[in-house]
Amino acid sequence: MSDQLTDLDAAPAPPPQVEGGSARWRRSLLQALVIVLVFAAVGAAAGWLWNHLYDAPRGIAYQKRWLGLDEKDYRDLFSGTALYAIIAGLASLVLGAVLSFVLDRDELLTLAAVVVGAGLAGWLMYVVGVHLGNPDPDVVARTAADRTPIPGDLRLARWTVGLVWPAGGVLGCALVFFLTTKRQRAS
Repeated sequence: MSDQLTDLDAAPAPPPQVEGGSARWRRSLLQALVIVLVFAAVGAAAGWLWNHLYDAPRGIAYQKRWLGLDEKDYRDLFSGTALYAIIAGLASLVLGAVLSFVLDRDELLTLAAVVVGAGLAGWLMYVVGVHLGNPDPDVVARTAADRTPIPGDLRLARWTVGLVWPAGGVLGCALVFFLTTKRQRAS
């Protein structure tokens, strides 16, 4: 056994193979596409979750307009925005960290894919959540009789809440890029 450790006649291990430029770029682009697709799928699932967890405010039709029944119902209009921000923030932070740790082929391309994928996820979360939710109560109230109960719809108070997805994804990437040590690659 000790002969094997000092045997000078043994053939040296071959040097590691270095990928060519185009093969390397193809693999990097494939990983970027995977990142965008995973973000998109999770964004759509988050839209379903957002709609599922949201308690729509109660209201009625009165003189062709929708009216909330009390002050609590008006506050519930803003709970949809808060719920969106919580779900989006957690999902994007975890996805950004996990995907940038696992798919670390090209850090700048990974970061760009996270930003694009997170933007797409934010849009999909909004579209899926609103599509699955109740229709606009103001539109329904125009054709409803007075005192007809109409639930509120799912909406965001401001479009800027959609930036939670990219911000969380970038933060997740930054945590991985700055707090973990990566293996050294041949140039």
